[in-house]
Amino acid sequence: MADGVDLDELASHSHIRYICVTDVREGEIIARYVLEAELDDNAVKARCEAVIEKHGAAEPGSGIDVRVMGGTSH
Repeated sequence: MADGVDLDELASHSHIRYICVTDVREGEIIARYVLEAELDDNAVKARCEAVIEKHGAAEPGSGIDVRVMGGTSH
């Protein structure tokens, strides 16, 4: 939740699927990457892994959350 907005609820109404990068400590979205509708699960997973690496989210104590939100999966 950021500033009283439930991001999960908001994303559930989006027709666009995207990768959301959040700074958990600050409660801020720091990046969003739109996912093309035709991407299969393996391609989405590869994109997520690249975003995790780019933002250092796998580092212990990073405080960075990366997840797919919105849209519908195939």
